[in-house]
Amino acid sequence: MSPTALPVPCPQMLRNSPHIDAGTVLYIEQRPNAPFRYDAWIRTAYEKLLQLADGQVPIDLPGAFITDPALRHTIATGLDRGHFRDTTHVEEWLAAVNRDFEQLDNNEIPPLHLKVVHAETDIDLLKRVMIDEGHRPAGVYLSGSPKMIPKTIHTDPAVMQTAEVCEYLLEHNIPMLGICFGLQLLGYVKWGAMVDSLINPPRMRLRVLQEKPKRIVHPITPGAQQRNFGVYPIELRNSDHPILRDVSQPYGLKSHSTYFPFPHPVIPADAVLATSARRFLPDHHAPTDEELTDRVIEVLQYGAVAFGTQLHPEFTPDLLLALTHLPVVEQELKTEGLHVEFIREQLRPLSADDSTLQRFGYNFTKYYLVPQYLERLLRHSQRRETTRKSTTM
Repeated sequence: MSPTALPVPCPQMLRNSPHIDAGTVLYIEQRPNAPFRYDAWIRTAYEKLLQLADGQVPIDLPGAFITDPALRHTIATGLDRGHFRDTTHVEEWLAAVNRDFEQLDNNEIPPLHLKVVHAETDIDLLKRVMIDEGHRPAGVYLSGSPKMIPKTIHTDPAVMQTAEVCEYLLEHNIPMLGICFGLQLLGYVKWGAMVDSLINPPRMRLRVLQEKPKRIVHPITPGAQQRNFGVYPIELRNSDHPILRDVSQPYGLKSHSTYFPFPHPVIPADAVLATSARRFLPDHHAPTDEELTDRVIEVLQYGAVAFGTQLHPEFTPDLLLALTHLPVVEQELKTEGLHVEFIREQLRPLSADDSTLQRFGYNFTKYYLVPQYLERLLRHSQRRETTRKSTTM
C-alpha cells in the first residue's frame, strides 16, 4: 500500500468548526491558494509517479524529480509521517505539553488542541469569532508566505485583516509566534518596520555560501535578488533567553527573499534575540579577505509573550530537500545563482526530528503559551468558585 493511501489526518479547520475555547491554539496559514500547499505539491507529484508503469518517468511529468531510490524513500516516509505539512511539528509541540499535563496528580487540565485558519478565505471568520464575539485562543502560530509586506500591506485584503488580528493579539497579550512572513508582519504591526529584499551587492563577485560544514565560494549576479534557502548558522544575542534554551548548535532552516536588516532603523536592538549573516567577497581579493557582512534578524520579541522567527521551525530537512528536486523550485534557485547541490548536501544528513531545528517552536509553546493557558484556567476556576460561594450564602 502506498503511503498516500493512508494520509496523516489534517488538523481541524476553523471554517468547519467556528468555535474558539480556552484550549484552542490557532495556526493562521498565510500562504495563498490552499493550506499545506507544499505537502500538496509533493503528494501530487508522488501520486503521479506511482501511477507510472515500469518506472518510466517522462521528463515533463511533475513526478520526474523523484528518480533516486533514496530520495523516493525520503519522500514516501515524509508523506507518511506528515513531514511536509506545516502544522505537523506544531501538533507535536502541543502533544508534548499535553503529555506533561497527563503526568500531573489529579490532572484536570483540558488538553490544548489545534485549529487552522486559512487567511485567504477565513480571516474574516476569525475576526468575527475572536474579536467581535470575544472568544480568545490560548495562543497563535502565524505562518510564512511568499507575499511581501511592502507590496501587500495596503492592497491585499487577507494581509490587511491578518494585521488587524495581530494588533488585537498583541493588545490582549495572547501568546503568538510569527514565522518568516509572520515575523515580518508582526514587525510592521508593532513598529511600522519595513523589510529589505535580499539583493546582491553590485560591486561583489563572490559569495561565501556557508562556513560550516564547508566553505564554498562561487559567482553571483551583482544587483540581483536572491533568497536564503537551506541551512544557516545563527548568532544568539541572548543565549539565556527561554525561547533560545537548549539551542546548543545554533542553526536553522530558512527560505525567504526579504528580511529585516540588523541594525534596523525602527526595531529596538534589545528586541533582537538572534541574527545571521550573509558574507560577500570582492572578486579582486583572496577568498579569505572578507569585505561585506549583511546581518539578518532571525528571532524577535514583540512583547511579554509574542515572538517571531525568520527561521522555519515548522519545516523539516526532508521538506526542503524534496522542494529542491521539484523542477520549478530547482530552476528558481539556479536562476538566483544558488548552489543547489550544495544545499542538498547540507540537508541530506539532517534528521526530520532534529531537536535544534524544532527548539524555537517548542520553547515558545512550553515557556510562554502553556503558562498563559494555565493562568487563564486558574482565573476561570477562581471566578467559578467565587460565584459558587456567593450563591450558597
